[in-house]
Amino acid sequence: MRIQENIYNTIREMNINELTLLHEQIRLLKKTKTISINKITGISGSCWADTRTKETRKQILDIILPHLIL
Repeated sequence: MRIQENIYNTIREMNINELTLLHEQIRLLKKTKTISINKITGISGSCWADTRTKETRKQILDIILPHLIL
C-alpha cells in the first residue's frame, strides 16, 4: 500500500499542467500496448522492437514538447 499512497500523494500535489501531461502519457501507454510481437509482424523481434521504440519516442515527443515551458 505504501507505493499506492505515494502515487496518490504525488498526483494530489500536481498542478494542472503536470496532470495534463501525466494524462497524455497514460493515454499513450494504453495506445501502445501490444498483444504479441510475432502476431503483429513476421520480422524479427529486435527489428520490430527498434521500429516500435522509434515510433514511441516520436509519439512521446509530439505530446510532451508542446507542454514544455522554455
